[in-house]
Amino acid sequence: MDYKGKEEDRQFILSSGIELDQYLNSGTLMWRLSGLRIPLSPGNLLFALKRFPVDTDPKISEISSGISQLIAGRRQAWWRKIEQEIPMRVNQWKATVEELQENGSFDRTFSYAVRARVVAALLIDQLDTNVTRYTRSLEIFDELLKNLTKQGEFLWESDLLQVFPQAQFPYLYLTGVK
Repeated sequence: MDYKGKEEDRQFILSSGIELDQYLNSGTLMWRLSGLRIPLSPGNLLFALKRFPVDTDPKISEISSGISQLIAGRRQAWWRKIEQEIPMRVNQWKATVEELQENGSFDRTFSYAVRARVVAALLIDQLDTNVTRYTRSLEIFDELLKNLTKQGEFLWESDLLQVFPQAQFPYLYLTGVK
């Protein structure tokens, strides 16, 4: 069984491979890709590449390799985009956890909202510089989430279970509010 967004991830990666250089030259953080609902950003690209089984698709494998080479060659531009995106993702995560705390309920929208936290982790992993200012904020809200919720089953489709291990992504393994 394939996860729900697999074909969308595939199309996103293909389009990103074509437009990434132009995107890195722009001042835009969220770059509209023709025909796709998700805009190009470092976080969205890293998320799609993390989820998609690149080694099972020769075309995506080729595009992914080109993306990696372009990022390596344009490291400073890539980092600048990441530095712009991380605060947005941290704020999204903060709002998600605060809403959970305020409402005291855990609904199915959380499984989409937690995406911001996963993206923030993927972005931070890309930086070579001191990321303490970002990780501190995330840790505060992760701890609050931990105190509000019960550990449990993986929130997303089982196809993604191996890609997002509990030790690295504990906020994806919840059953509800305490």
